[in-house]
Amino acid sequence: MHASASALRPAPIRCDRRFVEDRYETLEGVSLSMLGAPVSLYLATWGYNTERTRKRAERNPLVQTLSLSDFCTKMQ
Repeated sequence: MHASASALRPAPIRCDRRFVEDRYETLEGVSLSMLGAPVSLYLATWGYNTERTRKRAERNPLVQTLSLSDFCTKMQ
C-alpha cells in the first residue's frame, strides 16, 4: 500500500502574525526585514493609498490587499 502524495506533504504553517498597513512602501520594508518569518502582510485598501498603489500591491505575492469588511472578518 502506497501513501498518497498529499499525505507526504507537511501541513501548511498557520501564520498568526498579521501586519496591516495602508502604506505599501512600509509593507515592502517589512517584507524584506521579516524575510522567512511567518507573517502575513496586508495593504489596507481603506487607508491613504491610491488605485495605482493597490494594483502594485496586488502584483506582490507577499502582500494581500484587504478591504475593511475583510479586515473585520479575518482579524477575529
